[in-house]
Amino acid sequence: MGLLCAYSALLRGASKVFSIDHVHSRLEKARSIGATPINFTKGNPVAQILALEPNGVTRTCDCVGFECVNDALQPDEGIVLRRAVELTANGGGIGVIGVYFAEDRSKGTPLATGRREADVRFPISDFWTKGLSMQAGPVNSKVLAPTLLGLVESGRAKPGFVFTAEIGIEEAQEAYTAFSDHKEVKVAIVFSHGEEFERELNGSAEANGFGHRAKRRRFRQ
Repeated sequence: MGLLCAYSALLRGASKVFSIDHVHSRLEKARSIGATPINFTKGNPVAQILALEPNGVTRTCDCVGFECVNDALQPDEGIVLRRAVELTANGGGIGVIGVYFAEDRSKGTPLATGRREADVRFPISDFWTKGLSMQAGPVNSKVLAPTLLGLVESGRAKPGFVFTAEIGIEEAQEAYTAFSDHKEVKVAIVFSHGEEFERELNGSAEANGFGHRAKRRRFRQ
């Protein structure tokens, strides 16, 4: 999500884009599209960016949500929002794309310790004083999909750079483990619909920027 957020900002004409992460492969992907990678384990990311942009940035996006971590890679719900307020210039805006949704932790979540807190600590005084605005919530894909598809079909947008592997659906479990362990940036599941269909699909994908870096990779334990 973060990489495509940075890519979208560049497509919309942002003069400078900073991508904050701690995973080397994702930081290198950000660099490859023209964004400036910021590794938050190497120092406070706000300080790193303010050293380059003393007045702050016009827009920030929280692409993580509840599952964010601090510089020591420990869970710290809300740290991205707090840093966004600190980093955004007066009169700027914050987009909250990451998920903030109160729910009961399930058996399938590795950190199941009860109900997820619905609230996070937020610097409302700084937010108000700086005259910031914020928009959040799930994307309305039905509205945006036609525009995004048009960008891909025209060749202007080539989002396929995020993929590092293509797999069959039978390999999904192994591939997700590889993704979770940061051995893959993004994995595409390719369904088989016959050789002729796949030839047409692959030709269209190459032309529109999908799969131009990805390769068929098998996952076996």
